Amino acid sequence: MNERKKAKRKPKKKSMLKRLLKLFTLLGFVAFFSAIVLTNYRSIVSLDAQLNGINDQIAKGEEEKLALDRDQAYYESDEFIEKIAREQLGLIKRDEIIFIQK
Repeated sequence: MNERKKAKRKPKKKSMLKRLLKLFTLLGFVAFFSAIVLTNYRSIVSLDAQLNGINDQIAKGEEEKLALDRDQAYYESDEFIEKIAREQLGLIKRDEIIFIQK
């Protein structure tokens, strides 16, 4: 009778070892794939932060371009040309009268 009990116990030990081996293998795969996912997630977060920084730079560049376009339009306007002609060159219009104080 003892032999029967021993014979029955050995397969249980083997099946227990197989279960533990399967469990550790499964845990190993889970840990491996978790590490891969975590590494990729960190990369995605880093790239997302870089993308946000670049988008901010683009927005600032577009604002500067708009300001420069406004300045260029002003510098090309007749109003600016007249202002410079009066202030720096001392020119006047044909019909204007100049008063000089002594």
